[in-house]
Amino acid sequence: MNDDVINKKSIIDTLITESLDELSITELRDRVSFLEDEINRCKEKIDNKKLSKSAADKIFK
Repeated sequence: MNDDVINKKSIIDTLITESLDELSITELRDRVSFLEDEINRCKEKIDNKKLSKSAADKIFK
């Protein structure tokens, strides 16, 4: 499990430190679009987890 954390962090570190200088405008737009999609996917997962937690909290009160 610790390997998963290390790998996830290194992926993000690589992404944010990657040089953008060589990318075309189209590639940059594609990258932004991909990242926006990933942000939305994460937000949906957060919302689902909040709903699950809320349902569990109601059961165990």
